[in-house]
Amino acid sequence: MKLKDMKPKANQLEPSVQVGIAGVTDTILAEIKVQLYRKKVVKVRFLAVAKGKSMKVIAQELASSVPAVLVQQVGNTVTLGKIEVR
Repeated sequence: MKLKDMKPKANQLEPSVQVGIAGVTDTILAEIKVQLYRKKVVKVRFLAVAKGKSMKVIAQELASSVPAVLVQQVGNTVTLGKIEVR
């Protein structure tokens, strides 16, 4: 799925993963990977933002650690898309 196809789909999604005060743990990363495999696009809501980091930096770090492409970031919500290798 191309990035331009992911954006409209991202707008229709409800957040399926929530990241709390503990931050991004191994369990959260594993769940995002599973959902990316199944759905291709995943929306993640952050309930608390890490001190000293902007949401944009956190979103980019999350995308690179999954690995996924950052589709969009609005407020405390991040949408990630599966990277397709051809």
